[in-house]
Amino acid sequence: MSNKDFKENIITIKDIDDISEFNSNFYSKEVTKYEFINCTFKKEFIFEYNQNIKTEFIFRKCTFEKEFEFNILNINADIVLDKTIHYNRIIFKGNFNNKIYINNIVMNNISNIEFLSHPDKVNTYEDIRLLNSTIRELSFNGININNLNICDMKNINELNICGVIIDSKLEVFNIDLIENLKLFNINFSEGSKILFENLIISYLDLENLTQDVKHMLFHNIEITQELILNKVGFNNTYFNDFDISKAVKKIEKTSFINSSLNSIYWGNIFKIEARQDIFRQLKFVYDSQGNHIEANNFYIMEMSKYQNNISSKNISEKVIFLFNNFVSGFGKSWIKPFAIYILLGFFFTLSIYNSDDEFFKLLVNSYNPIDKNIIENYSIYGLLYKIFSGLILYHLIIAFRRQTKR
Repeated sequence: MSNKDFKENIITIKDIDDISEFNSNFYSKEVTKYEFINCTFKKEFIFEYNQNIKTEFIFRKCTFEKEFEFNILNINADIVLDKTIHYNRIIFKGNFNNKIYINNIVMNNISNIEFLSHPDKVNTYEDIRLLNSTIRELSFNGININNLNICDMKNINELNICGVIIDSKLEVFNIDLIENLKLFNINFSEGSKILFENLIISYLDLENLTQDVKHMLFHNIEITQELILNKVGFNNTYFNDFDISKAVKKIEKTSFINSSLNSIYWGNIFKIEARQDIFRQLKFVYDSQGNHIEANNFYIMEMSKYQNNISSKNISEKVIFLFNNFVSGFGKSWIKPFAIYILLGFFFTLSIYNSDDEFFKLLVNSYNPIDKNIIENYSIYGLLYKIFSGLILYHLIIAFRRQTKR
């Protein structure tokens, strides 16, 4: 290769339009830094090395027409991709004990970046940072990451983090659009810090997440298409401006008990696909945080799901449930019990009215819950009316109260 600079075990290669090949055969452990500036790699850049190395690799303003791959045992130095262009995929595989820094790179529509482990091993990545780049797909599979930072990007089609252990920090923020974000089988270590902020996500899928984090923060997030939560424990988790109002929501085997639901925009909660226990714990969390209006909404959903669990043999329980559901939808509507109360009093008054009575006065007495004349004058018929109208009035009061506090 021409255009090489040698200085204190540092090799700088710059302004070469056709680097046909660079691999471990060209590598010397005595070199502390390889720096490539404004070079074009026509063939694959595949660096495979089955020993420990301490050499830093820096690529600035380079173009890679084929695959870029680091497949190593251990590296104790930084790898930097800065303002590079890639026409094929990027692969990292091994133990990277310093920083992988990827900044302002551009990848074409069929290329992606993968962070992997060697077969039958869980490799460790100390610090991965991806900034200000155009990337189609990002994948992290079967690895252990101490710090992962993904931020300040336009669009990412796929972001998959699967089978990963996060030891210290995960940050994903300031991304205009993530089409698909999937976190599957993730273990967040004790004391780790997790941040998702300033994101628009079309499809968010969180499954099999176990964690004992110091905190997990969701700030200013909008999910536009679908939200899937399955086997997730939101311990020490804070939701602020978390907008899922437009998304289809599917929640299963998920715990919100130790979370702070400061401002989640649920949209139509009656379309949430979840079991009764999910609605029960959301009711409990909102009640414990003083948001009784939202808690009442989830109470209504809890009761609607409860219908599926009522035994067909328990007739009395079934009748009580159906009555409560018919009259007010368990407090969902105050209009229904109000309308029933008005109509019931009107038709009762018609049934007992005769030409000797003053209709309006009789109607007012019918609506008066403490008036005793109805019972005294109309015996059992009046007593049954008072009992039934009292039940309707009770549902009306409860429905009003559930607009503010249960």
